[in-house]
Amino acid sequence: MENLTRRKLLQAGAAGTLAAGLGTVTKVAGAGADPVKLGGIHVHGSLEQTAGPGGGIGRLIDLNVFGPDDDLSGSGWDANPEKVGASQPGKPDVTQCFWSQRGSAQGDTVRLTGRNLLVHDPNDEGAPVMVEANLATGHIKWTAVPGPTFVFEGTGVVGRI
Repeated sequence: MENLTRRKLLQAGAAGTLAAGLGTVTKVAGAGADPVKLGGIHVHGSLEQTAGPGGGIGRLIDLNVFGPDDDLSGSGWDANPEKVGASQPGKPDVTQCFWSQRGSAQGDTVRLTGRNLLVHDPNDEGAPVMVEANLATGHIKWTAVPGPTFVFEGTGVVGRI
């Protein structure tokens, strides 16, 4: 590959150069290891409560994890919808959280666990958050345990990115 000078970069156009470079950045390798293909999985949905106290309005979740299928890592958020069945979050309230996620994908099943990182209610800090999603059917089960166990389920978007 010839050296790329600033002048050549400007002549070729930054967008074209960036697009050409992105196609080559699909693998990483640790010291002495074979390259590992990285990928991502995106999950989002408007879910209905199936277990736990309260109930009614449902829950929106959105998360992204990246890595090889046996070592996925990322984060997500959850919020109340504007109204029952809505796909947009309502105004900020004490139930919304941002959480970590780690786990794996085996076949069509994605299993992730994590903890609340940013919360409005100090009692929810560090509470476990689990997601199980199916790449083939789009079924999502989201479980949070800030004290009592809350379970929300439904069909949403579950796909590889």
